[in-house]
Amino acid sequence: MAIHAHTFGRLALAAALAGAGIFLPVTATAGGPDPDRTLMRNVMTVTGGGVNCRGGDTCVEKVGDVAHVSYTVQVARLVESSDHIQTAQGAAVFVPTVLENVKMTLTSVPDYPALEALQAQPDFDWESRWTVPTKPVNQELRIWDVGRDSNGDAVFDPELYPDMAPEDFPWYSHVTPDFEDPNLGVQRIKANLAVATDPPSYLAYGGEVANMDLYDEYSFGIGGPGVYTLRVEGDVAVQSEVTVLPIRAINKLWKCSQEGGGPGSYMAGCQSLQEFEWGRMGDLPAYSLSDPAVNAAARERVTDAGLTGSPQCVVTRETGRNDLIGKDIEGSLGAGDWYTYLYALHANPAVTYTISGVGEDGCDQAAAVITLCEQPEPSPEPTPEPEPSESPEPEPSTSPEPSESPEPSTTPVPEPGDRSVPSPTPSMPATPEPTPTVPATMSTPTVPSTPNVPSTPPSVSTPHPRPLQRTGANSATGLALAALLGGAGVALAAWRRFRG
Repeated sequence: MAIHAHTFGRLALAAALAGAGIFLPVTATAGGPDPDRTLMRNVMTVTGGGVNCRGGDTCVEKVGDVAHVSYTVQVARLVESSDHIQTAQGAAVFVPTVLENVKMTLTSVPDYPALEALQAQPDFDWESRWTVPTKPVNQELRIWDVGRDSNGDAVFDPELYPDMAPEDFPWYSHVTPDFEDPNLGVQRIKANLAVATDPPSYLAYGGEVANMDLYDEYSFGIGGPGVYTLRVEGDVAVQSEVTVLPIRAINKLWKCSQEGGGPGSYMAGCQSLQEFEWGRMGDLPAYSLSDPAVNAAARERVTDAGLTGSPQCVVTRETGRNDLIGKDIEGSLGAGDWYTYLYALHANPAVTYTISGVGEDGCDQAAAVITLCEQPEPSPEPTPEPEPSESPEPEPSTSPEPSESPEPSTTPVPEPGDRSVPSPTPSMPATPEPTPTVPATMSTPTVPSTPNVPSTPPSVSTPHPRPLQRTGANSATGLALAALLGGAGVALAAWRRFRG
């Protein structure tokens, strides 16, 4: 997709970006580019920065378990031109070689039809809309293994693809929204193919690059303007309680004279940007699966923005957006600033150049931290409450149970002359006995000199269990005594009347 000069040729865009202060670095090098003059006239940006990485932390239950590690990588073309004869469209991702089952998946790509629809609107203005819209996708990329020649270039290895002719190999591997493209995919160069120098390096990177033997390189071309987002994932057997695995991405590889190809190479007539000091990416970060000291040192450099510590690969600030890449967290001249300066893009006003890496050095690195999962503290089990013991049911009593609580009886107080007469009211026993006892001998009441029998006997309530009962024999004796006393009283009265 072409982005023409009239689309971006507005000075107001540069003024708006400078006023926002989002992508313009704060420092400049004497004799180098002036960042305040990068975005002007015929040089524009639609992505801001050019490269961003983000690591995803994970945990395992114990040492020896396999961890699934995931990273997010955002890349954009460093340069493209409206006449399509100057571009820097390659990118490379360095993945720890200890990762197995590596997959690369496109998760977001530029939405070019949506951009064209926006441009067709009469009120479209790049001063307010200066990024390429994106859309979410989920497209796994084919990985093609290639070899290295003595110059560091990628070469076809017939041992890897014995049934394929070299001319049929997809040398122009790239990422694009066109998932039917036969060149959709990435090229992988394994770490064991590093040029044997000390430390290992590739000549294609313009000098020694330490720790190159710890990483596999995945390179590809970028098929158009805007930001592409990839998910990189793999598996690793954990050998220590803390493991820090870095990843790095760059987009300052090759300056080429044609678009639509792969990442670039000398064989394709491209110039390596690693020939320039600003184009070199510096040493790759060290890592170890088993050395606690290496992991501890690396973990101290892990931040929300990435893995710090490399002066030639300053960490890129996160934007949280799929269509925009931030500048470096430390003020620096970006790769786009340097490219614009060295290749004098402002000197060719007839061509519009779209660049990335404004205030961003075209390199970023991050790390995934693998730890042991925190085991939840066992919560104390609640002490079971003792179940109430069942009291044995009382055996049925031979005496009937009271149907209601007995009311206390009112016993009349006898007269002084009657105190020798026992009260017929039985006392309520404190504890009911199962069988009432009968008194062995009933005492014979004495006859009072003047009988004073109450006309109405005191009312006696009937408590339960029943009061003591008189036996039949005692009742007969009482009747006989009553009759004898009655007869004696009649005779005595008649005798007194006779004498009187």
